Amino acid sequence: MINKVIKKSGKKQKFDPKKIKICIDKACKKAKIKRELIKKEEEKILKEILKIARKREITTAEIRDIVLRDLSQLDPALVRGWFAFEILKIQRKGEQ
Repeated sequence: MINKVIKKSGKKQKFDPKKIKICIDKACKKAKIKRELIKKEEEKILKEILKIARKREITTAEIRDIVLRDLSQLDPALVRGWFAFEILKIQRKGEQ
């Protein structure tokens, strides 16, 4: 069974691997890197996160750390792309 993800607010929600894939896709677009080039790494990242989530609840901060660590090993531009996406998300929330 997959446990819940704990968000920054403390709210718990069902683990959704699609959200991680979407964020990685956005990082690839911002970094101008073809997603196909990191497909294996994406699967490795998801497996690692799922392994943890099956044992216990996992925080969004832990998920983020795992993703950024693994993406940085591939190409630092992916991490910059991830941060650009996060900044855009924060700005959009501020406009609401």
